[in-house]
Amino acid sequence: MRTSVWTAPDGQSTSEAIKTVIADGFKAALCQGGLGYASDDMKIGIDTDTLEKWSANILGPLTSLDVRGGFFAQLAVESALKSLSEEGDFNAGFKGLAMTRMISERRCITEVAYKIRVMLAHVRIKRKQWSKLPRPADQAREHPAGLVAVYEKFAQSPSKQARAKCDNPFLSFQSNEHDNDENDLEVDDEPVPITSSIVMGDRVCYAKMLMSDGRCVIADKYTVDEIGFIVAHFPITDETYSTEIMGIHLEPHGQFILRPAIPATAPKLKRGLGVRKSYTLSREDEISKISVILNVQAFYISHVDHVPPTVEQKIDNKGGVTMSFRHAPEDTWEMAKLLAGWAVEGGAS
Repeated sequence: MRTSVWTAPDGQSTSEAIKTVIADGFKAALCQGGLGYASDDMKIGIDTDTLEKWSANILGPLTSLDVRGGFFAQLAVESALKSLSEEGDFNAGFKGLAMTRMISERRCITEVAYKIRVMLAHVRIKRKQWSKLPRPADQAREHPAGLVAVYEKFAQSPSKQARAKCDNPFLSFQSNEHDNDENDLEVDDEPVPITSSIVMGDRVCYAKMLMSDGRCVIADKYTVDEIGFIVAHFPITDETYSTEIMGIHLEPHGQFILRPAIPATAPKLKRGLGVRKSYTLSREDEISKISVILNVQAFYISHVDHVPPTVEQKIDNKGGVTMSFRHAPEDTWEMAKLLAGWAVEGGAS
């Protein structure tokens, strides 16, 4: 059975209701560099400590809105965060978080909204586990006080449910009505794409798309666009993903990507030469690329997972680095300046 997403009563705005209850707590999240929740999976990767960290000011208030355990549509949470990001107190925080992750602000909001929904799904799983314990108070390590306070906001008292399950010792007479965690994850909400990425194998690569219902969809076709980059196509959506890999690495039948060679390491700085730090930024038209040329001796930017727009990293014989970005200038120009400035102002050595 699919669960309907929560909507605000009496014609109120759902996203505004969500925004109102998380506003105070989200200031702390932005100051601390985001929620810090690693898992992207609705079913596994539960981090009890981080759930408790945000139990009072984010997860608890959201559960108070929807006492079933916080079944919110992805787009509703995104809309709430986008509205927050346009306010003075939050605007700089969201921009800073996006720059730290080297992604656009739009993508940052989408990913944070998804993380909130993952955390709520994990709270529902933990609450169900807790409700089955005969003496929940003895499980303080797995179910700390902050999370128990969130559990108690649910519509049905878990302690009563636990006692009902334990009254009859015969399995055939015990109810299975609430035993299936899968039901809590099947939300009546049209899945939307969250983010796409390239998975690097030993010899080949493939693109995957994370959907808002937690599924990962693998690309089934690859083509080359008009300026020479590989584009991934997905079977269940019209969405495509423009990769940062040149078309020369495409398998002849368009079924997968051949893994590009790993760039060589930067040359070592010769003793006595000193370090020369400067950079040049160039920007072309909206569908072309941004280039950052870092003229920094003995400096090399290695592959970083949070820099998906990186197209190319070349090192010259003097230790300079050239990085190219293919995404739209409004999404990457500030990121390019930040990266170049970081290298020149002391990030490089």
